[in-house]
Amino acid sequence: MASFNQITLIGNVGNLEVKTFTNRGKIVEASLATTKRWKDRNGDPHEETQWHRLVIPGPLADTAERYVSKGDPLMVQGEMTYRQWETREGEK
Repeated sequence: MASFNQITLIGNVGNLEVKTFTNRGKIVEASLATTKRWKDRNGDPHEETQWHRLVIPGPLADTAERYVSKGDPLMVQGEMTYRQWETREGEK
């Protein structure tokens, strides 16, 4: 069976950082906040915000650098990737 990995997020941009490499390559790393809002059985409002890390490569990085700023509403579609890393002390 074939598989498919695509996610759509709609939220507000947090921090945005442009990284340019010596080979003229570029990526934009950004955070995106998505907020879930609901009311409990008593009608009391609740909300929960999750932060997502975006990595925008290639020509899309140029577009993001030019037109996207902190606080902007943004919809993105892409592949979900999970990453891990270890500190120098060996902690994950």
